Amino acid sequence: MQSVQGWSVEHKDHAGTRQSSVAAGNINGAARNLNDLALIYALQGDHARAEAMWREALQSFQSTGDIQAIAGATNNLGESLLLRGELSEARPMLEKALPGYQASDDKDGVARVLNDLGELLAEQGDLEAAKTTYQQALATAREIDDKSVVAEVLHGVGDVVTQQGDLSAARRAYEESLALGAQTGERQTAAETQVALAQLSIEEGHAAATDGLLRKTKEQFQQEQQVDDELEASVVLARALLAQGKRSEAQAEIAGVESLAKKTQSCAARFRFALVQAQVRLSSDNPESARSDLKQTLKEASDRGFMAAQFEARLGLAELERKLGHTASAQAQVISVERAARAKGFVLIARKAADGRG
Repeated sequence: MQSVQGWSVEHKDHAGTRQSSVAAGNINGAARNLNDLALIYALQGDHARAEAMWREALQSFQSTGDIQAIAGATNNLGESLLLRGELSEARPMLEKALPGYQASDDKDGVARVLNDLGELLAEQGDLEAAKTTYQQALATAREIDDKSVVAEVLHGVGDVVTQQGDLSAARRAYEESLALGAQTGERQTAAETQVALAQLSIEEGHAAATDGLLRKTKEQFQQEQQVDDELEASVVLARALLAQGKRSEAQAEIAGVESLAKKTQSCAARFRFALVQAQVRLSSDNPESARSDLKQTLKEASDRGFMAAQFEARLGLAELERKLGHTASAQAQVISVERAARAKGFVLIARKAADGRG
């Protein structure tokens, strides 16, 4: 949304249209407006409210037999569950959406649900399956020349190949995504990709070059009420500052968005915040203060099936052991992480673990 005022007007318009549709007996029209209204809440980070609306809309679509609309609401529900970290519930919901899109020959919908499935598989740690699914989404989106979806999918491809340690391929994917985002005027997608490119630059050892861009994108997200994206930009900025040895600035950055981290409904965003907060604490005079965040993140990531977050939390705990002088324990932990990460194809994390072995 452009601003709080702009969202408020759009909210009223959808609500008013919905009442008119109900009054006219147009169940399907009312459900479509409810579906659109849910999107507004989702963009603002209120995913629980959006999810309740999508469930209501889905019931209406099912009563009217609108196959394409059923697929759309089911996909939205699956995406919401994915974002909230309910991976085991999200997967069957997304898989249910696919046949409806295919039956209605909605290739845009097919590409979007495949994109969501690619993201889910990547979170669960099946990187090769995620890459294959993204490639299917990419082929479908390119077939209908949907540059907006192509840009989103390329971002996901960039995320996967980053984890696989192919940073040059990741940069190519992100840069193509960014160029397409600029062509289509998708400001949010383009800004999200800029944040991903900044994270990539940090991995490549160029953290200092990212500060200005990250502050700019963070301001954009703040102005447009994109809570989760604002939090992500701050997390990456804190990482950049830590990489430059600017611990106090990183600490201030994290403190400034702690309230966002507490209210976000995005599970992955919470994990990323907790992990960088732990890194800030590990670099302090009291590294032990990081233990709680790391153990809690490891437990929740394990329970929910988020693979990368598990590996990163384990690496953080190994770093804590090293800082406390427990060298043998730290060494054993990083060796364990390196082996497990490499076996799952998480080459970037395996390299970091190997670096931690010295």
